[in-house]
Amino acid sequence: MKTIERAPKFAKRGVVPHNNFDKFAILKGPCSSERFYKKMETENTVIFYVDPRANKVQIKEAFNQSFGVKAFRVNTMNCFGGKKKAYIKLPKTNEASEIANKIGLI
Repeated sequence: MKTIERAPKFAKRGVVPHNNFDKFAILKGPCSSERFYKKMETENTVIFYVDPRANKVQIKEAFNQSFGVKAFRVNTMNCFGGKKKAYIKLPKTNEASEIANKIGLI
């Protein structure tokens, strides 16, 4: 069976979609509250506001690319107003206070 090569006169879509969902789009910013500082000291955890469409695997990967630290576990929570928080627990080899120092929270 012979296939015919097609040469369309125009593009099917006017705009080519780009994937802008990278580490900068996923991690919105750190959450700085009293709870954040307590979790950072006692549980070695950092809290970030993240994009509501991001899942745990994408958040873990974006955190690894941004700070060079592999996250031990990621828990997420949908907040009011359409926001989403990610509680990122770090392994015992790294300290959350170092990450907060890099960000400029301490």
